[in-house]
Amino acid sequence: MNKINFDNTGGFPLGAYTLKFMQQSYQLLNALGNIAGNLSILWGCDRVGRSITDGVVYINGEVLPFKGAPISEKVIIVETTRKRIFKDGVEKAVEYTRYATFGNSTSGLLWANFKRFLNNQQIEAQSFTDENSLLKRLEKLEERVEKTVPIGLVAIWDRPASEIPEGWVEHTEMQGAVPVGHKRDDSDFGAIGTKVGSKTVRIEKNNLPEMELDLKNKNGSGFEVLGLDLINYNGNNVGGWINSGSIPSWGKESGNNIKALLKGGEQPIDNIQPSRIVKFIRFVGFN
Repeated sequence: MNKINFDNTGGFPLGAYTLKFMQQSYQLLNALGNIAGNLSILWGCDRVGRSITDGVVYINGEVLPFKGAPISEKVIIVETTRKRIFKDGVEKAVEYTRYATFGNSTSGLLWANFKRFLNNQQIEAQSFTDENSLLKRLEKLEERVEKTVPIGLVAIWDRPASEIPEGWVEHTEMQGAVPVGHKRDDSDFGAIGTKVGSKTVRIEKNNLPEMELDLKNKNGSGFEVLGLDLINYNGNNVGGWINSGSIPSWGKESGNNIKALLKGGEQPIDNIQPSRIVKFIRFVGFN
C-alpha cells in the first residue's frame, strides 16, 4: 500500500496534493470488501428485538458504516456534507460523510439480500466441526447412501464395464446365469448361491410321456414300416418292415406291441430362454 513519510525534517510541505494522495491510499481498503462480496454485513448489524444494531456493510464497492434502526424493507445510503470557509472567503463543501441505514427510496436495496460475512474461524466451524457443518452433512449423506444401497446389493448394468460407477464392481458370479428367487426348504432353490440348471439339455427316454400310438394300416391289411435306420427289438437292422399280412415275429414283443429304435444325432436341445446379455454389478461402498 502507498505510504507517506512524515518523519522528514525541514518542514513538511502539507498541501492539497498530499491530502489527495492519502485519500487515494486508504480508498484501496474498499477493495477488501470484495472478499465478502456485494451487499455483505462485515461486522455488527445484529438483530435485537425488531431493530438492527450499528455495524459495517459493503455496498457496490464501498465499505460503509451502518446506523442501527428499526427493521425496514429497504436500505439506503445517506450522504451529508460539511462546509468550510476558504482563504478567499468562499464557503465550500469539504467533508462528505456517508453511511447506510434503513429508509424508503426507489433506489433502496432490499435488506433481505444482505448476507453476513463469515471469518475464517466461522467458515471452518460451519464447514468441518459444527454438527450442521458441510462435512458432517456429507458424512450423514454418505451414511444414508450406504443404508439406502446396502453393501452387497446386486443390480443389472446395461453398459460396458468401463462405465461401471464408483462404488460398484462387476459381479462375476452371475456371468452366464439368470437369477432365480430363493425358496426355503426347496431341494433346488433352498440355498442362496447354489448354481442350478444347464445351458443345454438332452432328452432321455425317461423324459418322454407314456402314450398310446395309433399305427395306421397303409394298405388296409397288415402293416408296413419303412426306414433305413429301423432296428427290430432283437437288434437286427433290417432296413424296415415289409409285410402285407401280419406283424412279423421279429417285430413283436409281448402281445401286439411294435418296438423300433430311431437313431438320431443325439444333439442337445438349446435350453436358453429369450434373454438379453447384461452385466451384474455389486455395490461395495465408497472408499
